[in-house]
Amino acid sequence: MRRLTAIVAVNEEGAIGKDNALPWRIRSDLRFFKRQTEGHVVIMGSNTWRSLGKPLANRTNIVVTHLADLFEERSDCRIASGFEAALALASRIAAPDDDVFVIGGAAIYEQAAPFVDRYLITEVRKPVPDADRFLPPALFGDLTGWTVEKIASGAANDAGDEADYAVYEFLHRQPGTVAERREAAISAVP
Repeated sequence: MRRLTAIVAVNEEGAIGKDNALPWRIRSDLRFFKRQTEGHVVIMGSNTWRSLGKPLANRTNIVVTHLADLFEERSDCRIASGFEAALALASRIAAPDDDVFVIGGAAIYEQAAPFVDRYLITEVRKPVPDADRFLPPALFGDLTGWTVEKIASGAANDAGDEADYAVYEFLHRQPGTVAERREAAISAVP
């Protein structure tokens, strides 16, 4: 695995979900998500898995769950008992020069944070007063450890984007340190 990328859409209040679904419809961002993750390994929690209802096509899906006996493992969906176990599994599946993606939910983003060297964050400009899932506020730690670049933006339109949005790429300033931490965690998995 070349790097671990977390990809998420979040509003200004940190909301990422409501009733186990996205609280907005932005087709442009869904297309961006698909382009970024297709052909790669994606790691998700069991709630995210349930919200999808099926494996994401053209990706190897790894579901982190403590209830492995309730999930059917197959070629496009693998099961891991914890985040570090998912990292170890992803490192065996992904090519050395390939990115692995963390796609949610909130608890998985939090568990992944020490190992992520890249974030793709879509900031959605839509209030969600009844949101029930939030991106952990201390996810990035000190922002001076990251370079941030706006890579796309769009406005609400009739083509399926119900809110204005902007996409940012966060790159860790010390990816070697993050990679070493990730490798140590992978090596510790039996």
